[in-house]
Amino acid sequence: MYTRITSKMMLSNYKTTLSSTMTGVDSTSRAVTNERKYQSDSDDPVSSTRAYQYRREATKAENYKSNTESVKSLLNTRESVLQEISTMARTTYTDALGGATGTSSDESRLAYAQDLREMQKAVIQSLNTSYGGNYLFGGTSTKEVPFSLDDDGNVCYRGCPVDGVTKDGKTTDDYGKEYSVRLAEYEDEAQYIDLGFGLNSETNGVINNNSAYNTVNNAISFLGTGRDSNGNSLNLIQLIGDMADAMDYTMGAFDEDKFQELSQNFDTCMTNLTIELTQLGSDENFMSTNEERLDDVIYNLTEKTNNTEYISEAEAITNFQEAQYSYKAALQIGTKILSQSFLDYMS
Repeated sequence: MYTRITSKMMLSNYKTTLSSTMTGVDSTSRAVTNERKYQSDSDDPVSSTRAYQYRREATKAENYKSNTESVKSLLNTRESVLQEISTMARTTYTDALGGATGTSSDESRLAYAQDLREMQKAVIQSLNTSYGGNYLFGGTSTKEVPFSLDDDGNVCYRGCPVDGVTKDGKTTDDYGKEYSVRLAEYEDEAQYIDLGFGLNSETNGVINNNSAYNTVNNAISFLGTGRDSNGNSLNLIQLIGDMADAMDYTMGAFDEDKFQELSQNFDTCMTNLTIELTQLGSDENFMSTNEERLDDVIYNLTEKTNNTEYISEAEAITNFQEAQYSYKAALQIGTKILSQSFLDYMS
């Protein structure tokens, strides 16, 4: 059985082919200009979907990197402040030890006491340092001045005496909650930031601390709270003032044994401060490593996006030339397969 091919059929097929080659020329010419493999998502839905996914992941990685850089800068500032406090506290304390002997005069001990009180104020001032409009060591209360010294010599954190009780033995504040309970709540505060480790929460809704970084820094967690069995403070800043009081003869006779007890607690607090400095340094190193990891992720995703969406200039030009060749060939073939019209015979 034979199929008759009419001139109309040949013309229709030729028009379709010619239109296709013209489209190819247009598409490849635009590829030369913008170096894109496809000009619209509908041209290649699979590749465009994949490219969008890569870009989304890259954007997330950029956000994680920005968070990491912010935390790293925050940690660096905290470390600088605490390093300053550590150096200042050790220097003044070492000098004060020279007057904490039975052979020192009341006047010399009074001078050391004044130095200690000045250092206490300087430490509090440093701990009230703000960064980006937020206080560095105030936990989740970033707009409230964290540390203060009242008229009775009580060092307070967010309005709460760091010893859990005041010097006159009061244990509750105006809200009726025990100071020690409030201090414990402050130490448990957390505020997490996503650094790209698969942020998730436990079944009770609490963020998994292995999947995010806690940016909260309650200074009392390493400066100490409460009192020991002898009634001596366990807080670094309060101890500075208490040692000053112990050396001030206007407040009573010097008790060398009492001063030694305070000194031992102070040494323990300084050790805790050193541990905190070490932890901050370790966290900074971790942030640097995470920053490098995210740089690699962003680079790889960018490469994948480019490979999916874009074409090299040489390949684009080659494709354009091939499309032009096909178009010209189609035109040439058209002159041969199209029959002459009645007007051609009349000429």
